[in-house]
Amino acid sequence: MKRQLRKPDKLRFKSEFDQVRLDGTKLVGPSMLLVYAPAPDDLLRCGVICGKKYSLLSVK
Repeated sequence: MKRQLRKPDKLRFKSEFDQVRLDGTKLVGPSMLLVYAPAPDDLLRCGVICGKKYSLLSVK
């Protein structure tokens, strides 16, 4: 079964990402950093950030 994130499921604003960084738990792997936190409304929400270190296209 294929699932997609709808627009309300995505973290889009800097303030939302900042809240996750502030309240979240950090996991570090060899090629990725994961920060996760419970959503205030108990729904699954997701946001992705890619830096220039991994892809020069990330700034577009």
